Amino acid sequence: LVFCGTCGPIEITLRQQDGLTFDLLSFDQTASFPGGGDTWLVTGSLAGGGEVTTTFISSGDRTATFNSSWVNLESVTIAVAAERALDYRIDNIVVQVVPIPAAALLFASALGLLGLRCTRRAQQRSIH
Repeated sequence: LVFCGTCGPIEITLRQQDGLTFDLLSFDQTASFPGGGDTWLVTGSLAGGGEVTTTFISSGDRTATFNSSWVNLESVTIAVAAERALDYRIDNIVVQVVPIPAAALLFASALGLLGLRCTRRAQQRSIH
């Protein structure tokens, strides 16, 4: 992703197309101004409410890594003050999709079978 630094403040929001939650692990960032110095604000919206945030100052090329607080996210917003650089780049965004627990799928299928069984019993009783 490339952002125009001379266009003013920059903000981009990332989320999964299928609506699943994810963990943010890292991304690479750079600014065209070699000295850096612009403020980056990263905000994650947690599934179920709340948010996590971190701020860092750009210093040329760097990899931003995120701790275990950045899990089960619905979205991540990256904002840059865009005061000095001509453009900003974000690359190699590393996320991990949070899978639906197997136990939840098993529970849902068991409920479905139980409902089917109850429906069949009710139909058999109405025939007799």
